[in-house]
Formats: sequence, structure tokens, C-alpha cells
Amino acid sequence: MTYSTLLTEVSNGIALVAINRPDVRNAVNRQVPLDIRAALADFRDDDHVAVVVFTGAGEKAFVAGAGIAQVRQHTMLTSLVPGDELLTTARDIAGQIMAKGPLAVRLAKLVIRSGMDSDQLTGLVVEAQALLYTTDDKAEGADAFLARRRPVFQGR
Repeated sequence: MTYSTLLTEVSNGIALVAINRPDVRNAVNRQVPLDIRAALADFRDDDHVAVVVFTGAGEKAFVAGAGIAQVRQHTMLTSLVPGDELLTTARDIAGQIMAKGPLAVRLAKLVIRSGMDSDQLTGLVVEAQALLYTTDDKAEGADAFLARRRPVFQGR
């Protein structure tokens, strides 16, 4: 995976994506969002990637000016941390995510992608449907089906 404006590296469940335009403080040009979309598409179905971390090349800036808004538009930016804490924080988050199991992580990635690619109401509906898979009623329904009996739902 090679991109003209990004550097990428995958290690221990973390895809590190660096906007590589340090000479202009990683200012976002027309190519950066295209490369970000391509990188996210490459990582989308990769079970070895639990977390994608964005950073900027060089020592001066993550991105310059309004570029942060463009990056946020194409990603789920959850926090900004000082550079010296970035990999430690990312590894901690990746560990929490990967402890959930590969199928749960895959479903969570699907829900996040679906929510980001749709309006807010549709995103909430997709998220609610995913949460139904974790309920006692879902387990009761499956158990009842396998036992060939009527389920006794509790609304939990």
C-alpha cells in the first residue's frame, strides 16, 4: 500500500497513518483526502488492524489550519494526544478493542462505517440493531429456537 501523501505502518493491531507533507506542516491538499479514503478502504476488512491512528510527519504539526476538519470528515477522530503519548495511548486502545474478539471488532467496524456513511438517524438505527445482538432476549430467542420451544422474552 503506497500513497503519495501518506506513510503507513501496521504493527500489533495498529495501523499508523502519517500525513507526509512536513514541509507545509502537513496541510491538506486535494490528494490527502483521496489517500485517506484509499488507506481506510485498504484497512477496512483487514482483521489484523483493530485501530487506525493518524499522525503527521515531522515535529511541527499534525495538520495545518483547516486541514484538521477535512481529516475529521473522513475519519472518526476521537482524541488528540501529545506526540510523546500517541503510541502508548493507541496501544492501550487497541488492546481494549482486540480483547473483544475478532467478530465483535468486525461488527463494530461495520457499524462505525455504516454510521459515518449515512445521516445521523440511519447511523443510530444501525447502532441500535447491532446492540440487539448483545441482549438477554437475543440469547433467549436463540436458546428457544434450538430447544424448539416458545421464547420467554424479558425485554432485556
